[in-house]
Amino acid sequence: MTHFDTKFKRFDLDKMDFNIPTINLNGLKVVLDQDVVEKIAEVSVKTVDTVSKRPDFKLALDKITLSKIDILYDNKDSKLNSGISLGNLNLVVNEINLNEQFLDFNTFEVKNFKGNLRLGAKDKQIQAPDLDSTAIKQAGWKVKLKEINLENIAFKFDDEQSKPKTKGIDYAHLDLDKFNFKAEKLYYGNDTISGNIKTLNVNEKSGLQIQSFKTDFFYGPKNASLENLYLKTPQTLVQDKVKAQYTSLESLQKDFGNLALDANLKQSRIGFKDILLFVPDLQNTNPFKSNPHAILYVDSRVSGKVKDLNISKFEMSGIGATKVSLSGKIAGLPDAQKAYYDLDIKKASTTSKDINMFVPPGTIPKNIQLPSQLSLQGKFKGSVQNFKTNMALTSSFGNAKVDALFDQRVKKEKNTMRKFTCWILI
Repeated sequence: MTHFDTKFKRFDLDKMDFNIPTINLNGLKVVLDQDVVEKIAEVSVKTVDTVSKRPDFKLALDKITLSKIDILYDNKDSKLNSGISLGNLNLVVNEINLNEQFLDFNTFEVKNFKGNLRLGAKDKQIQAPDLDSTAIKQAGWKVKLKEINLENIAFKFDDEQSKPKTKGIDYAHLDLDKFNFKAEKLYYGNDTISGNIKTLNVNEKSGLQIQSFKTDFFYGPKNASLENLYLKTPQTLVQDKVKAQYTSLESLQKDFGNLALDANLKQSRIGFKDILLFVPDLQNTNPFKSNPHAILYVDSRVSGKVKDLNISKFEMSGIGATKVSLSGKIAGLPDAQKAYYDLDIKKASTTSKDINMFVPPGTIPKNIQLPSQLSLQGKFKGSVQNFKTNMALTSSFGNAKVDALFDQRVKKEKNTMRKFTCWILI
């Protein structure tokens, strides 16, 4: 240890009243083995247990500064070294109230941190006495943080008992590098999380590269939102906002139709490569199987409840040659078969190759040949089983105008197409 100093305004063990304005520690190097860590854990649990039974306990801290800290942990059985190396840590405290389970911090800053945690097959779990939770309020902790700044963070985690994955993010073998994070007005409660993320970027050995992430986020018992959203990777750009309202989180499982949405994905793109990092199993299904490096372009504005959705704008392209541009309303979701569609299809173009990629095998009979290219424009009103449409069709087979009324509910008629008018223009 190179330097350590602190100041006390009050240190009253009888009244359990402590006021420590500053703690400054510079240049600490220490090696801990499992026996020492278990002893520290035991003392910590007993201390918390003692404090929880003293409603008069008071602790006032102001500023904590740590620098040049190196801590190595060596499990005596597997000899897998783990540890941390810390350049600088600064914490400025507004209030600590353990009895009310409330923490209020002004600033938290960490710079130049490296961590390594390896768990071997022979590692023994650290033993510590259980905490007497009956003496602790169960209302839940509340934490406020005015400003946080994390710079140049690197962390490795390896569970030697887990076989490494070859694709996607391997949560048992993480390797984070160049992690930087700045945020303001962070709040955490038992049912609410909120804050303003100003900067987040990180690299991970799987190939994940978040170049920039910014948003004002809120998650609560009745609504959640990502506003002023900006997420950028080499393949993906998602921006603007997504808001959701619900009666309760439990209600979403029983009544998803009453989920209210307000989403605006403005000139966004989503890389399939990024999606497959988080859900690698999708690589075996289309459209991911045929387009693993595709970039989906989306420009969309959607609002209303799921059961009564208003689509002001929806434009999509990037999967094969398929492009869609439409607006309208959909009532009755999430049951797509019974929903009522009122759509203005400005343009929908695709190819036979894309259609065969999207639909399940066997859906299209082998005796039906699709045009290699086709494009639709017009109106569609009704459900899947009962609709009216007026479309202009352009295809490699020729052009046509279709004015049709289809009602599958009419069971007495062998031909359920009640009205069908088609002009073919070659």
